[in-house]
Amino acid sequence: MKEWILIFTRDSIKEEVNAIIDHYQTNDVYKLCNRFCIKIQASDLGQAKGILQYCYAQPLIHINPRVKNKNFCIAYMLGHFFFNFNPDQSVLFIKMNNPETIVFATELVLTDEILFSQLSKISTISLKEIASFFNLPIQAIKIKLDGISNNRIIFSCI
Repeated sequence: MKEWILIFTRDSIKEEVNAIIDHYQTNDVYKLCNRFCIKIQASDLGQAKGILQYCYAQPLIHINPRVKNKNFCIAYMLGHFFFNFNPDQSVLFIKMNNPETIVFATELVLTDEILFSQLSKISTISLKEIASFFNLPIQAIKIKLDGISNNRIIFSCI
C-alpha cells in the first residue's frame, strides 16, 4: 500500500483560498463557517487562542474572546480544518505556527484586492503599522508582502 504525502505550496494554497472566495462570494470567516456548518463559540480558554473539535458530529470552533486578531485566528483554524483536521481529535491552538495554515489564513483575510485597494494608505507606513491597520499579526503581513504575485515590489517597509 502506497502512502501519499500532500505538499502545499504558497501558490497552491492561494489558489485554493481564491477558489473558496470565488465559490462562496465572501472572505468573511463567520459567513464561511456558517456555509461549512462550523459553529463558532466564544469560550474563555486561558492562554489558548482557540479549539477546533467535533461535537455531536458537527465541527465547532471555540475562540477565546480575549484573543487579538479574531478573524485571523478563525481563518487559521479553518485552514487547519481544510488541511490537517482529524475529526477524532480536538486541537488546542496555543501558538499559530503551521506554515500552510498561516498562508491560508493570511490569503483568506487579506486578499490581493484588499491589499491593493489600500495601497495609498499603507505605502509609507511601517510593517507594524500595516499590521495594525489590517488588524493582523505582523507575521501575516510579512507573508502577504513576500508572496505578492509575480514578485512585484509595491513598497518597502521600514
